[in-house]
Amino acid sequence: MKKLYIPLLAVIFFVSESIFVSISGQVFSTDYILVPHFLFMFLVFLVAYSNIRVALIYSVIIGFIFDVTYTEIWGIYLFALPLITYMMKKAMTVLQNNIFTLSLLSIVSVIVIEFVSYFMNSILGFVSMTFQEYTTIRLLPTLLLNTIVIVVLAYPLKKVMIKYVNVDSQDRMFGKKV
Repeated sequence: MKKLYIPLLAVIFFVSESIFVSISGQVFSTDYILVPHFLFMFLVFLVAYSNIRVALIYSVIIGFIFDVTYTEIWGIYLFALPLITYMMKKAMTVLQNNIFTLSLLSIVSVIVIEFVSYFMNSILGFVSMTFQEYTTIRLLPTLLLNTIVIVVLAYPLKKVMIKYVNVDSQDRMFGKKV
């Protein structure tokens, strides 16, 4: 049962993004676009407290589901999430692994995924706003939202990861020795 907590947490973050978008569209009548990236924060904390293989498997699965559910172009998140996850793991080997660093890396991952998404959609002709408009209308409000969320959720997320991503799960993946 304990092994189901992390996948269940990933599902909760995935669903909460959709719920947040639905509710925020009704509550906030603004020209700004708020994009929650709760799953990317989850992945940064997962990569910090598990091994890279587990985190990459989660990022591929989440990227695929995210592409199928939300985007018109399959593959942006499928390839970007594992790449960002790998970059975050490499950054963690250089930086100290504490809650402040993980929170900062979560925000950096949001910036990276937003830029990747914008530039890929721009190349394919799906973007109707300039980069300056994109920055003021979508990127900055998104960063503000996700910064607030990470400030609120960083400590509880760290505690959950420490409790349920134990040493045994770092050495094993789906019952097989890694």
